[in-house]
Amino acid sequence: MNKSTTIAIDLAKSSFQVCKLVGNHVATEKPFSKAKLKSWLLKQPPCTVVMESCATSHFWGRFCQSIGHEVILIAP
Repeated sequence: MNKSTTIAIDLAKSSFQVCKLVGNHVATEKPFSKAKLKSWLLKQPPCTVVMESCATSHFWGRFCQSIGHEVILIAP
């Protein structure tokens, strides 16, 4: 069975909550600062990144796409 990886990011001003799912298993769930999130995302293999559409989601979406992730923005 194919175990796809999905990263869900709850965007905020300075702290971001991240949940990484591998298949149906929660592999990571923790908060990140902006700098730590960028560094962590750079280390992740290409996967699907999901986040709520908001003021900063376009910045993060473009960043994730530039490093090879597929980005899905969802309506609030």
